Amino acid sequence: MPRRKSRTARRGTRTARRGTRTARRGKRTARRGSKAARRGTRAARRGSKAARRGTRTARRGRARKEREEVEEIDEIEESPRMERRGKKTRRSGKKKMNAYMQALQKARKSEAESFEYKGKKYVRKYAKTGMAIYKAA
Repeated sequence: MPRRKSRTARRGTRTARRGTRTARRGKRTARRGSKAARRGTRAARRGSKAARRGTRTARRGRARKEREEVEEIDEIEESPRMERRGKKTRRSGKKKMNAYMQALQKARKSEAESFEYKGKKYVRKYAKTGMAIYKAA
């Protein structure tokens, strides 16, 4: 089986690839793409930026009108669902730790050999990093 040529050898020399001025111009337009070539692409279907701007503005206007209509309806009468919904409470500070984590933290701080939680005994061992871990015994 004959040996396959390298990519650069297959592409030819630089001058051969470059071609004539007309050929280069043709490549450039092909890269940019004519309207006929671009017709099927998404960018072509979407149209120019100016053309899109009108539809976006129109959509925003429609959405604004819908919101205003909903607000008018809400002012007239509140739905029973709105009445049932309770007020959201905002939690300040950290979330409370669960009982196991509180016991573990207390044992770590006091450097205890072991601690008990829900009838199970947890014994201190050390990880490779030197951190104290507690395993169920």
